[in-house]
Amino acid sequence: MSEALSNMTKRAKDQMLCLLSPTNSPTDTGVFNREFERWQQHISDHLLNRDSPVSDYSDATQSELLEAARQHAASYQRPTNSPRWVTITHPFYVFLTDADSLTKLKSIYDAERYLDLLISLLTSGIQRQRANIVVFETLHHYAAATSRLLEQGIIDRVIFTEYDHGRPLDSSELGGNRAYYSCGGYNGKCFKSSLGAIWHATRDVSRMAVIGNLVLESPYGGRARLVPTAREIVWPYGIPERGKFILLRDLYGILNMETT
Repeated sequence: MSEALSNMTKRAKDQMLCLLSPTNSPTDTGVFNREFERWQQHISDHLLNRDSPVSDYSDATQSELLEAARQHAASYQRPTNSPRWVTITHPFYVFLTDADSLTKLKSIYDAERYLDLLISLLTSGIQRQRANIVVFETLHHYAAATSRLLEQGIIDRVIFTEYDHGRPLDSSELGGNRAYYSCGGYNGKCFKSSLGAIWHATRDVSRMAVIGNLVLESPYGGRARLVPTAREIVWPYGIPERGKFILLRDLYGILNMETT
């Protein structure tokens, strides 16, 4: 079994296997999608050992994989012309890359609760005329896992980010004339960079909200809990004021959805 999967709790592992419906056996390398089996070892290595000499995937192997991933994403993405985007930055990073750092009971609970809420969001049946679901994702995590969400129509689009960074490779993929409801990880790190890119696209903080109970802190640094409070959300530099802080149930209310 790959180290990435063996480090997960059984509950998280079972939930991810159910959600992603693997086309490839993830017990070999941690790669859930057969479409990228040619690069399985490369992907697995970069899930577990986050180290790259370039942030834009411009070296030979990464460049080849990026082109394949972009073609794959383009063939499955759906129209994203809704007036609202729900954006998720690096949704599975804590499980595929940092699971071995979840050593405290409270952090394990927070990570598993985050996954519960993430699955609730992804399977909630959001009407696409009300909102699109767009994931900001690294190349290797896309190839390993997130690509399966796109194939199944669970999400509408993926925007590739720099290596271990929340900044999109191509910021022109963002549009300013919509509202953004954002979540993911990690607070103050990649998530902050994604918020910065959204701010530069909109220049209107009233169009920005953070789904607070779907934001994760980094499991490194000694924090007992992984879910930040409203005051702890780190907004990017240059924003004149903080955006809105909502919970997932508030998003459902905004979208006029029934919840259980």
